[in-house]
This record gives sequence, C-alpha cells and structure tokens, in this order.
Amino acid sequence: MRGYIGGICIACTCFAGTAHAADYWSCTFPDFSPQHTATIVTYLQEGDDLIETMPSFVPGALPEEHMTYRIVSNMTYRIVSNTTLGLVAAHYLEDKAQSGSPVVGVLLVVINKASGAYKRAAMFAPSDVPAANGSCVRG
Repeated sequence: MRGYIGGICIACTCFAGTAHAADYWSCTFPDFSPQHTATIVTYLQEGDDLIETMPSFVPGALPEEHMTYRIVSNMTYRIVSNTTLGLVAAHYLEDKAQSGSPVVGVLLVVINKASGAYKRAAMFAPSDVPAANGSCVRG
C-alpha cells in the first residue's frame, strides 16, 4: 500500500509540473454601423483552439449586406501560429447567401502580442467583408 500511494504522488507532481495557464485576450474594435460603436470580444486559448465570445451579438458588428451569414457568439478558431510575438487563428465557414448560392470563407484573428494591435478579417467566396482593426489586452 505504501508504494502505491507514493506512485500516485509522483504521477501528480509530474502532471502538475506540465500544466500551464491558458492565454486570455480582451479585444475592442469599432463596428460597421455609422456610429462605429465599440464592440468587445474575448478570446480564450484552449489547446490548439481559440474560443471567441461576444457578450451579445451587436447588429452593427458586420456590414448590413453580410448580416445573412450566421455568426455565432461562441466561435472556435484553429490556432495557426502562436509565438511570443503574435497569435494567428482561423475559422472556416460555409453557408448559403440570401440568393441560395453557397458561400465559403474564413474568419481570421491576428493579435500582435507586443503592441496589442488586433485585426479581425473575413474572406468569402464570392465576396469579402471589410476587416476590423482594434486593440487587445492580455487578461
């Protein structure tokens, strides 16, 4: 029994030594409404994923002509690169436009960790959405 308890403690110590805190970012960008209202979005890194959360979907967060695309409030991006200098993540989307024709694209998140500069961009075939520029702070 004594060796069994010691084995558990060794395993716990090794596991605890490899754990690390997840990155958390709070970012702000002006929406696409005429008032350019500040939109706040948060990102939490979970392994190779970046989870985007908007407190609530703001109608002006996308240009009016792109409101037919389903943008969820908890979107998962795949991290493409995460270094000491920056973070880049992408999310693949496919949907149908109002016309019924298929639309495919990618949403990109780029964070400059040194300056806090932030870009959230979307590229769709057949059309693009203007990029949003803003800033982030690490939480």
